[in-house]
Amino acid sequence: MHMLIALKCIALCLITITGCQTMANAAGHATGDTRTWEVHRVQVDDKVVEFKIPPNESKEFPGFAIPQKLDLHGGDVFSETLTGPSILNRYWDYRASRFVAVDGTLHAYIGIHRSTKGLIDEQAIKNAIEEGSKLFAIHVAKGRQGLLDPPVRYNKMTIGGKEWWQVDYRISGRYYITSLDGYHYLKASVNAGQMSDSAWRADSQAAANAILHSIRIVPALR
Repeated sequence: MHMLIALKCIALCLITITGCQTMANAAGHATGDTRTWEVHRVQVDDKVVEFKIPPNESKEFPGFAIPQKLDLHGGDVFSETLTGPSILNRYWDYRASRFVAVDGTLHAYIGIHRSTKGLIDEQAIKNAIEEGSKLFAIHVAKGRQGLLDPPVRYNKMTIGGKEWWQVDYRISGRYYITSLDGYHYLKASVNAGQMSDSAWRADSQAAANAILHSIRIVPALR
């Protein structure tokens, strides 16, 4: 009898521990530890864009289905501002548990844009960025939705062995831009958000840096 009671107590403890672990996992948030992250590979014509992102996408925003393949040569792929499809547009929440309000959110975006001129070197990419900004200004001048948001600062950096432009826009903040092929370029952003908890701010920034530096552009296998 005593043995049976003891076994029941052990089973109850295991259930309790498992439940606590489940709640802890639900309350977990992205850090710089990428061991459990998802690896995605999106084929874009003859290139593949690779990146790693955390699991547990936010439920507070519309879900984003990461495409497996994109064709940039179909009709109506790019808007009048030369903005094309998104490869990534996801959010991750930072909160004490799933039962309390979100304290802050990490956001990552990668989109494809088109240039009307060949992207033969770094200056050509910079010219394409300026072209896109001017087209958006025309878009706003026509009474369309949006705010004037010109690039105000450029710096060069390396991600995954490839040269990128780090571009600061007047309103929308920092983006990272590099050529994808002769007439298309990637525009990426990783926003670590604003957290009240300093440890969460550090974790979010580490996760943002890990996402950014996981991006690779490689040839598609034939």
